[in-house]
Amino acid sequence: MRTGGPFVLSIGGLDPSAGAGILSDIKTYSFCDVMGLAVSTCITVQNHSELNQIYWLDLDQILAQIQPLRDYPVKAVKISVIRNWNKLFDIVREVKRMFPKTPVVLDPVLMASSGFDICPIPEIDLRDRVLNEIEVITPNHEEYLALDLSSMKIFSCDVYHKSAFEEWGVDLLIRTNGDQQKFYPEKQGCEKHGSGCVFSASLAAYLAKGEELLVACAMAKKTIESYLTSTQNLIGTLR
Repeated sequence: MRTGGPFVLSIGGLDPSAGAGILSDIKTYSFCDVMGLAVSTCITVQNHSELNQIYWLDLDQILAQIQPLRDYPVKAVKISVIRNWNKLFDIVREVKRMFPKTPVVLDPVLMASSGFDICPIPEIDLRDRVLNEIEVITPNHEEYLALDLSSMKIFSCDVYHKSAFEEWGVDLLIRTNGDQQKFYPEKQGCEKHGSGCVFSASLAAYLAKGEELLVACAMAKKTIESYLTSTQNLIGTLR
């Protein structure tokens, strides 16, 4: 086993097309020159343009996959597709128990781009319990509104709000201390299957490499821009 690391652990869904989910994460980690580990929360029936079915794993099955990974030098954890936020809270708590000083990046997938409902919107109290346990959440604009993050005056974790403005590709990082930083695209790309996965995975990778959050966000922005401009269709690549 390579122990030099850094290692990044992804906890999320298995997309057979490898355009999204943990297979996409592993490819992103390789591009970012970190070692990837993956735990599956579900098996999906999908390709790059449609999602037809999700077969969910039980919480015990998910936690059992995490246990053997405790010996790896995990420097960041990314969590994405989870059936509900009650399970998400239990998973986050277990991750924090196993890797207490490791930042957790949450990509809060509520609905697939094809319109398939994935995870119900949590109650405010449960949302806040989860956010108190993690370091960064990366919602797109619809997820930001659905989670009612716009009503929060003080954040318990940093928030990277994707497409926060009417301008294409302009994102906003909101820090727990109230500081804000806009990130602008250098080039205009086109929609890609799994783009949210690529961004959050690259952010986790750069945090694992020891970058400060502001720098890691800037580097992840460049990575996702490369992905979005790689082709003229829904299937992207990192190069």
